Amino acid sequence: MGTTPLDEHALDFLDPEARRVVKDALKAVVDHSDIYENGFHLRPDRKGGGFAFFLGNHGQPGPFANNTGISVNVTDALVYHGIAGAKVNPQWPDHFRSFTEAALEWHRTFGGLTPDEIRKGIGRTLKRQLGASQGRFVEFDAEALATTVGTMPERINEQFQILCGVGLFETRRIGDGKIGVLGLSSPDGLLWAEQGYPPIASLSKQTINVTVDLHLEIRNIIEQARTTDLPEEKIIQFEALLHRAEEELEK
Repeated sequence: MGTTPLDEHALDFLDPEARRVVKDALKAVVDHSDIYENGFHLRPDRKGGGFAFFLGNHGQPGPFANNTGISVNVTDALVYHGIAGAKVNPQWPDHFRSFTEAALEWHRTFGGLTPDEIRKGIGRTLKRQLGASQGRFVEFDAEALATTVGTMPERINEQFQILCGVGLFETRRIGDGKIGVLGLSSPDGLLWAEQGYPPIASLSKQTINVTVDLHLEIRNIIEQARTTDLPEEKIIQFEALLHRAEEELEK
């Protein structure tokens, strides 16, 4: 299973406590490989009960708190779901496990910021850029936004399409497949920014009128996309993203 790409819900089988610890350990291995080894084990915590998560360390202080307690030994579950596998260092004890390459790639793609945090970063950055543009449009640059926000360009593209799909930004095509951001929409986008870029699911109760009009607008966007020369695969992905945004707003 370790060679199969993992989707964004790959850690949903864990309880919140274990999920937080595993995500922190993955972040430590990927982002601080000079400090941490890709090797871990869980051992009984005789003082507090439960188990203590130990991550291999090169002997330097780092951000991951070793011996963090969790209530259940999740080692077998991590192996079953393709998150962990055999130890990568034959000199380690047999009870050690290592994160799979698929799990490390999952962290690079999904393990950092949540979708809401990414959308907030996009909103703040584009609002600042629009303010400095003195009334001119701003070219949407996923690579630059990814660097500023702290995530992958693919996730920036995904979340920006959702923000546009629910009507928080006004955009236009500016040639060569590029997108110009004209500004935050009025009133929904402006209110979203004024409220500090809250999760868009909460806006359905506060600012966005989730009625038949929204559903029709999403259908119109999809139909317009189908009139472009985008590959069918990209259009299908775009449709899926818009439908996901539609579902979030209906929660």
